[in-house]
Amino acid sequence: MTTPGWMPPGIANSYTLDMSIREVIDLIQTGALDLNQPFQRGSVWGQVQKSEFIESLLTGLPTPPIYLSEEPHGRLIVIDGKQRLLAIAGFARSEFPLSHTELSPELEGLYFSDLHESVRRRFMSRPLVRCIVLREPSDQWVKHVLFERLNTGGRTLSRQELRNARYSGPLNDVLNELGAEPFLVQQLGSSQLLRDMTNVEYVLRFTALSQKGVVLEKQLTAYLDRFLESHRDAPPSEVQGYKARFRRALRACEAILGEHAFRRFDNKIGWRHQFSLPVYDAEMLGFSQASHHALDSAIENAEVVKGAISSILDGEMFSAGANVNRISSIRARASAVRELLEASAGKASS
Repeated sequence: MTTPGWMPPGIANSYTLDMSIREVIDLIQTGALDLNQPFQRGSVWGQVQKSEFIESLLTGLPTPPIYLSEEPHGRLIVIDGKQRLLAIAGFARSEFPLSHTELSPELEGLYFSDLHESVRRRFMSRPLVRCIVLREPSDQWVKHVLFERLNTGGRTLSRQELRNARYSGPLNDVLNELGAEPFLVQQLGSSQLLRDMTNVEYVLRFTALSQKGVVLEKQLTAYLDRFLESHRDAPPSEVQGYKARFRRALRACEAILGEHAFRRFDNKIGWRHQFSLPVYDAEMLGFSQASHHALDSAIENAEVVKGAISSILDGEMFSAGANVNRISSIRARASAVRELLEASAGKASS
């Protein structure tokens, strides 16, 4: 039985649906219920979490609703509830035994196949939970935002988390991939920057700002939004080009600057330990703009070039009060680094 739901027109439209565990498992097995959307995590529940959830079902405890979304051709995708569904399917296949069964100690250590036939039958025919289903016309980004909000306790999403929800596509997938590059993660040095996808935003900054041409937006955030929206479905060759450009610059930063990459320099105390966004922009963009000859020469003479770079990092252009989002300032700092590399290459070859 279903009950129509309502949300403001053009945003989302939903209804509720009750399904038995057997029906849900059948949908998973036939592929009619998709648990593997890009915004979903893999299987992250441990055995204790799985067992506690199964025990709740067996003992009749209430469980949270599962959120689904209609897709073309009658398919459903899971927005929230993947871990619960994986636990149900795994238990029905006797993949793990029940453990830590505080409510029903007699179930401890039992697999699904060990249960009495009548218990197995009741379990499979039991109404799972109420499923809330978004109808097919709902905007795609609404599904992503709903997933994020259900999994963040309702906290306000960062700008990049919203972009990740709204502009899914090949380019966004690559940005997320590059945001996990080990050297970048190491140099960021803050788990918070990873939790709110700031690392991915920094990859987007580089990718968008490395494009030539006039930027009409006054605000960098607006430019990043427009760039990702207009390039979200870029062809594979273009996306691979963005990936190669980013990795080339990142590898050069690692080879030339090592642990001092993306750090400010102070003549009095030396290299700072904190990540600096102005320095990141300048080094990544500057290195990417340098000729192959200049970059190869800089890698061969890494210590000399690092010393030269430290001399400009101590200037006003890279001070703590530097404007981090003015596009003209970002490009000026990048040009300073590129010019230094080209000059260093000229000296090395003379």
